[in-house]
Amino acid sequence: MAGAFRPAFHGTLTYSDQAGALARFSFEGAELQYIYTKALNRGMALVTIDGNPRPMIDLYDPKIVWQARTAFGGLKPGFHRAEIQVLGRRNAASSGAFIDIDALIGR
Repeated sequence: MAGAFRPAFHGTLTYSDQAGALARFSFEGAELQYIYTKALNRGMALVTIDGNPRPMIDLYDPKIVWQARTAFGGLKPGFHRAEIQVLGRRNAASSGAFIDIDALIGR
């Protein structure tokens, strides 16, 4: 699903809570920045770059944090493929398992 949210990067973001849902993204560079929203109903996301899983990201926070970021650097310069997957898991304090993609930036 996608929606308009004024504080989001360029005013929109895409989100899901369906376990296994994923987004694929190709980029050129040596770093990927994953920009997302932290909130009360957020779950866990798995980022994979070039088939290599990265540490799981917990998007839960008791307050809304717009444009939170995790950078994945140290990549060999060139073209890369990334996937962001909804794990369907959540922090015990979270009211849901939503993850979102506010922006993906390759550098």
